[in-house]
Amino acid sequence: MEKDGVIKGYYAYINPASLNLDYMVITSVKAKYGKNYHVELGNKLAQILGVWGVYFVLGGYDFIVMSRYKTREEFMENS
Repeated sequence: MEKDGVIKGYYAYINPASLNLDYMVITSVKAKYGKNYHVELGNKLAQILGVWGVYFVLGGYDFIVMSRYKTREEFMENS
């Protein structure tokens, strides 16, 4: 299946609780449309400390951003 491209890779599952990352944040982001904005803004969002997932979506919002922090205070410091 690897040779056929069905299996693309292997990944480690990291348990967020073992790192005390108990505060999970899901953020909906609206953006101003422009050339390549989804790539450029998506890359910038991915660089924010604590962010582990950035998804470009269709509809009323442009991105869903998933992040984890130790506390609400840590989130507020990094947002």
